[in-house]
Amino acid sequence: MTAINAINPPWDTALIDHLPYPVFALKPDLSFQQLNYATETFFERSRALLLKDYVSDYFLEDSPLFALLRRLSSGVTSLGGQDVTLVSPKLGKKNVTIQLSLLPDDAGYLVSLQPRDLVDQLRGQAHFKGAAQSASKLTSMLAHEIKNPLAGIKGAAQLIELEADSQTGELAALIVEEANRITHLLNRIEVTSGHRQLSLEPVNIHEILAHAKHVTAASFGRHMVIEQEFDPSLPDIAADKELLTQAFVNLLKNACEASGETGYLKLVTSYVRHSATSLTALGRERAVPIKIDIIDHGAGIAPELLDVVFEPFISSKADGSGLGLALVASVIADHEGMISVQSHAGFTHFEIHLPLAQERSNS
Repeated sequence: MTAINAINPPWDTALIDHLPYPVFALKPDLSFQQLNYATETFFERSRALLLKDYVSDYFLEDSPLFALLRRLSSGVTSLGGQDVTLVSPKLGKKNVTIQLSLLPDDAGYLVSLQPRDLVDQLRGQAHFKGAAQSASKLTSMLAHEIKNPLAGIKGAAQLIELEADSQTGELAALIVEEANRITHLLNRIEVTSGHRQLSLEPVNIHEILAHAKHVTAASFGRHMVIEQEFDPSLPDIAADKELLTQAFVNLLKNACEASGETGYLKLVTSYVRHSATSLTALGRERAVPIKIDIIDHGAGIAPELLDVVFEPFISSKADGSGLGLALVASVIADHEGMISVQSHAGFTHFEIHLPLAQERSNS
């Protein structure tokens, strides 16, 4: 019996390779008999080399993994462990959630390892999505309530304008004009805060980024050197162009403001087949292979704010509302994508992942 055929049902490599976490089968002697792509990444070894190795080559003898495997051997057919720390002389310390099962006919073991950073990332995504949506609803409500007294102010100014002399009429006209401008701004806030359903269409992410870059270079980013490194082969995403463009404009504006009078900003796009998954509105995992990196070398995000930067009303700016990044997170989440940030003094890296248009249409 070959190693692959030892697994019943047969191992579907094409399917299992799409999982973002390591899944592998071990023979009874704990040598690798089959594995997915994420296992190669986890063990930092190619499939061909791993199939010649034993899992004991990587973890210490007293590792919790072996303790769990021994419990399987004593008659338990499946078990798991959360927040398990695996120490490896070759790989360092790995914090994982482990799921183990016996293969049929004593053919060995099936193991899945979910790195805690992936689990925490998905949990954090669900958390900031809820927080961002709460901020969106609050912003939308405030915009709606402000428009009511504003309409009264505008009406009164129009009445004054009808009966006033030229100088007073000019001031009344100014009030009407400014009231119209504020109303237009509030309408935009309501749209940006998710007050309407997404209007999705297939679009190339570079079209959105190019527009956001143009807005940046022509206004608040005139002092910046903006470099781009785009993968021209990327397939389309399903996007509400207006909302997603505004989200990227907000991210670029933050980067520019953090960079002072001169600065450097880099935009990178790539296709990452195996690395990331997002949560849909129904709580299902979805592949999000379109990756956008926004990197600046500005002041960075204060360490105490890094874990809550996507929360509403969190800002390091004296005059900041703390809604910008919360709304960005909400827009990305509404597109079934995900966003994360790494930062320290002199460096900030926002990483955004989005699903393919085809994936959205099949959901």
